[in-house]
Amino acid sequence: MKYLNQVFFVIFLFFSYPVIANENWKEKTEKAEYIHRAIKQLTDVMVYDIYSPPVASRTYAYISIAGYEAVVAGNTNYQTLAGQLHGLKILPKPRQGQEYSSVIAAVHAILAVGKTMVISENKIQVFYESIMNGFEATGIPVEIFNNSIISKPGLLLNMR
Repeated sequence: MKYLNQVFFVIFLFFSYPVIANENWKEKTEKAEYIHRAIKQLTDVMVYDIYSPPVASRTYAYISIAGYEAVVAGNTNYQTLAGQLHGLKILPKPRQGQEYSSVIAAVHAILAVGKTMVISENKIQVFYESIMNGFEATGIPVEIFNNSIISKPGLLLNMR
């Protein structure tokens, strides 16, 4: 009987683990550390590519705007920069009723824009794959992960 109870306990743990993991994904992913890591990676690549200060400054401005706009889309406490910056048009809004991760969206936007602005694109691509695999390993539901990196229905920036 004691053996049977142990077997049931192990089976219970085995089947309940995915539920426990999925409940904690926000706690694991919604950290500014991921955004800092993305910007640090771009900094390392710009140093490697020997960017001049004006070019690096422009790159920082563009990736920061991309990250900000990704976060502001899901937060009513902030105002978009569209219409305030020359040439920045209103971006698509998140679809109502769908859950997103603002940190994943910001990291995706920062790295997607940054990749277009550096010479060593492959270094950004390798880092992108690594950090996105890390996000997926937190137990985030696939639908929420996909909502966070797809800007329009059917459009996935060529990062994966």
